[in-house]
Amino acid sequence: MDLLVRDGRNVMRLPLVERKRQLEEVLAGALKGPLLIVKDLPADAALFKAMLGAGLEIEGVMAKRRQSTYQPGVRSSDWVKIKRPGWQEGRVWTG
Repeated sequence: MDLLVRDGRNVMRLPLVERKRQLEEVLAGALKGPLLIVKDLPADAALFKAMLGAGLEIEGVMAKRRQSTYQPGVRSSDWVKIKRPGWQEGRVWTG
């Protein structure tokens, strides 16, 4: 998840770490139950393989630089999609 607007104010130019901090504030105030916030994970191939080995049904992960801004419609080296090996578009998890 990402936070793009807060209190009517565009926050896309703020660094990712600041947008995540603000998103945590917004969600903590809005949710009644427990909330799990994943701070940061290292860009580590072994960690990704462990996630898949644990049975997570994910297509892949987005690796984002902590100081990156949100740039709608722009492909940049600040955000890189790492796909699951052998993933096929349109796959449906069956089980």
